[in-house]
Amino acid sequence: ESQVVLGDDFGKVAMNQGGHNQRADRIALTLALVGFFVQFGQILTFREILAVTHGSEVLVGSVFAFWLVWGTVGAFAGGRLVSNETSVERTCDLLILSWALSSLLVVVQILLMRLLPWMPHRGAGQFIPLVRGLFMVIVGVAPLSILGGFQVAIVFRSMPRDWHSRLFRTAAWGAALGGLTTVSWFSTYG
Repeated sequence: ESQVVLGDDFGKVAMNQGGHNQRADRIALTLALVGFFVQFGQILTFREILAVTHGSEVLVGSVFAFWLVWGTVGAFAGGRLVSNETSVERTCDLLILSWALSSLLVVVQILLMRLLPWMPHRGAGQFIPLVRGLFMVIVGVAPLSILGGFQVAIVFRSMPRDWHSRLFRTAAWGAALGGLTTVSWFSTYG
């Protein structure tokens, strides 16, 4: 239904729509940054696992599997936290707060990848038994993948459906840029 707005009400409606669009743009930008940093963290985690396990196919495959499992856990938690009635402001605040936490989680995740395989007495470069390697993967990929699933769920659960396509594209472009930047960085500087 179209709505005719005249007089002073027109200015109020236009201001509300302008503020709403600014928040949508802020959410889209933050979601692009989320995609960038989740991809960055995933590549770093994958590199660490390859270095620690010397490229074991079972453990490399388990990284992808557990990244999806933990992402699903995060999405479930995010879906329970917000609803269709959640305000755009609250979604924005949650997304920005969780994005700020992502840099800390990347550091925690890398530390987990470096410390877990050798507990309690293994040295770097030594053979890692399969069970210990799987434990490293299960625990090591959890922080950032849970956060990534959480972030995507809070955005798509609380945003109107007509924004979903734009938000998916924005997150995908952010992830693509994050992946290309990270790979370019490591290709150049090792």
